[in-house]
Amino acid sequence: MNNTYPDPWNFSNTDKNMVAPNGKYGVTFSELSEIAMGAPLKGICYLILGSRKIKICDHAGGPIIWNEAGDCLA
Repeated sequence: MNNTYPDPWNFSNTDKNMVAPNGKYGVTFSELSEIAMGAPLKGICYLILGSRKIKICDHAGGPIIWNEAGDCLA
């Protein structure tokens, strides 16, 4: 069993990877729930730009991954 954190079943809005490597952007999730019993978590995903909070998706999974420049995420 692979015990790496964060993973699709266990991640938090306070994880350091929720902020882009360049520090300009952030991501936050709300209303996290299991897709099905034992399945990964999904929730509403927002991009944080300074004081702006922009909804990305209603059903996004985490944790997120940034590119090295910090201007793209998956």
